[in-house]
Amino acid sequence: MLEDYLGSEGQRWSVGWEEWVLSGLVLDTGDVYALGDQDPIHNGKKMINPLDRSSHPLVLGDFHACLEHVQLVYKPYSHDNHGLNIDDVMRRDRQNWAGPQRICSRKVQECLMLLQSREDEHHERTLDIMSLCDTSLQIFPK
Repeated sequence: MLEDYLGSEGQRWSVGWEEWVLSGLVLDTGDVYALGDQDPIHNGKKMINPLDRSSHPLVLGDFHACLEHVQLVYKPYSHDNHGLNIDDVMRRDRQNWAGPQRICSRKVQECLMLLQSREDEHHERTLDIMSLCDTSLQIFPK
């Protein structure tokens, strides 16, 4: 286990545990600088949470982003189109790590774009947040 934390002087190193990224830089003095960790599942949940705060709307420019936009997708489109479960749109379990992945998926984004084009609605900011979250989740190995 200790050897997992050792690195060479002046070099970046990382521990490649599955679903977890831990990295740092070993300085000339032997000190480790910028030890950081990334848990993509936790980060995904954190990124989607601002959409689910009706008392504190997430206003970006002239429009707002909210989970209600995702709820609009759930009924008119089939599960095959969006891939959502009822628990995803109702957010009953905040520890559900798969929910944010489904909410931010490209399938849901495509449904939201279709809905927007039909109803002259403004879901751009929700799409922006979903796209950022999806991209962030996709860059880490599963």
